Amino acid sequence: MTGPLPLVIEPDPQRGCYGGVDGVVAWLADHHAVLDARLLAHGAVLLRGFDVRCKDDFARVARTVMPTLSAYTGGNSPRTDLGDHIYTSTEYPPQLDLPLHNELACSNRWPATLMFFCRIAPVEGGQTPLVDGRRLLRTLPASLRRMFERERITYCRKLRTRHHPGPGKPWQVAFETDDRREVEAVCARSGASVEWSADGSLRTRVCRQAVIAHPRTGELTWFNQVVLFHPSSVPAVARRFSPEDPRDSHLYCCFEDGTPIDDAIVDELRSHIARCESATPWQQGDVLVIDNLLVAHGRRAFRGPREILLAMAGDAAGGVNA
Repeated sequence: MTGPLPLVIEPDPQRGCYGGVDGVVAWLADHHAVLDARLLAHGAVLLRGFDVRCKDDFARVARTVMPTLSAYTGGNSPRTDLGDHIYTSTEYPPQLDLPLHNELACSNRWPATLMFFCRIAPVEGGQTPLVDGRRLLRTLPASLRRMFERERITYCRKLRTRHHPGPGKPWQVAFETDDRREVEAVCARSGASVEWSADGSLRTRVCRQAVIAHPRTGELTWFNQVVLFHPSSVPAVARRFSPEDPRDSHLYCCFEDGTPIDDAIVDELRSHIARCESATPWQQGDVLVIDNLLVAHGRRAFRGPREILLAMAGDAAGGVNA
């Protein structure tokens, strides 16, 4: 079952839902089952009009929904750790879009729930587009859907050392450690192979399914980072700096047997994604709750200051992706 994306919840005293941070915290504490049911039905819920103003307010709200927050260990996106497992959203240049993806779908453990908080809304653009993976699967042509249900995806990453400039994150930042053995242990737990280069950079390789069954509902859903990792998603302004062989890029994906994913396939995916997207403009104080397995997200280019914070939790085991 799917519904409007996102479902908007605003203060409603008649339903015991009062404004202000105290109001939304009290309502969430008393209505865990309601929020849970609405997340499963809609995939994303937008809490709007509750006067959430700062990181500490957001942390209170996030911990009411997700008592134990997760670290972003091993993630690809450039972001700043603000403490207490609250992070900035992806720090891409404002003129660039961030392709649709499910957070950490290239790992075998991922956050079940994401929460975003708008501290500063952009003047123009900057939406966080959402796509319900169940709906996207239903819209794909049967041949394309069968391809991604059948074929597993290999994700390759090249993480530079902090002592060398270049695209992407240094592995010391991505894994929040300078200890190679700790990095190897994290990768081993996720099923990723590790290769250290002479210049100190790290290459990882891991294979995952592109379509999974939701562990609670059994519904099949689009759950991957194919568009994000694909060479055709490299911004045009950066392509002249890209390696001649796309397999040497800091992000790359292909089919499990090494066959490249044709640009035309990803272009077709983008067209179906665009038809399924919902992109609600941010308002200051908004808190967006997402079921990461049901809904993929991205970011639109924007103008003016924009500050979106992120919390995540519910470390979900990826047995179906093992």
